[in-house]
Amino acid sequence: EMVFASVVPFARVYRRSDLFSLSRGDTSQSGSESERRRLTIGLRATAPSLLPNGQRVVFTRNDRGTTSLMTAERSAEGELSAVRTLVASDPWDQVFTPSVSPDGSRVAYSVWTAGGFRDIRIADLQTGQITELMHDRALDTNPCWSKSGERLYFSSDRTGIFTIYQI
Repeated sequence: EMVFASVVPFARVYRRSDLFSLSRGDTSQSGSESERRRLTIGLRATAPSLLPNGQRVVFTRNDRGTTSLMTAERSAEGELSAVRTLVASDPWDQVFTPSVSPDGSRVAYSVWTAGGFRDIRIADLQTGQITELMHDRALDTNPCWSKSGERLYFSSDRTGIFTIYQI
């Protein structure tokens, strides 16, 4: 199963980004059946990242020009519940590309903050405690964990040209 974001009609007037799941259906007769299920309605949710056990999803939510890091529990049927803010953002801040660690304890993400800073942070999924990995003029984006969770890869223009770095 995978969880993804898609822009869809909302209230017959607007177009909003919502979360969907797609699970592989019974392929024994038709070859490739899948079931697409809508998980949110009008939430302006994007960039979902599932915990390894599939019982929780981390995503971003835009609310009045500010994007925050959110989390939600998933039932055995895949429905979302207990949607809550994991990391609240200051007004106009933007959160991007959350990536859950392989052990499911942390989430790395990129954040744009006032003054034009674009940095990588890590949030503990139990406590919500934030670790800021850098705070500089480089554009640090798209964090991704190594398979072991010991390293974090990210893209940055810190030398003037975008390349991949690891911490």
